[in-house]
Amino acid sequence: MSPELISTLGLLLCTAPALVHGPELVSPMLSRLVVNVILPFFGPGLPELRTALHRAEQLAMLDAARAAAPESKQAAADDYVFLLLFEQRQGSLAFVAA
Repeated sequence: MSPELISTLGLLLCTAPALVHGPELVSPMLSRLVVNVILPFFGPGLPELRTALHRAEQLAMLDAARAAAPESKQAAADDYVFLLLFEQRQGSLAFVAA
C-alpha cells in the first residue's frame, strides 16, 4: 500500500466518530439518533420505528428524573439533568476530537 492510500484510509476511519456523534454537538437531545439508528446494528438487528425512542419519550424520561427528587432538592435535580446533557455534549466532542 502506498503512503497516500494509508493516509486516506486513516482519514476516512477518523470521520466515523464525527458522523456518529456529530449531531450531539448540535444538541445533546439528538443522542437518541445514536440509540435509534446506530446501536441496533450491534443488537443484532436493524433500526425499527416501533422500537425507536421519540423526543417526547426522551423528555418524559428527563422530567421523571427531575420529579424523582424531593421537593427540597429540586434545584439540585435541575442541575443534575443539565449536567447529564452537558456531559453528553462533551463526550461527543471527545469522540470527534479523538
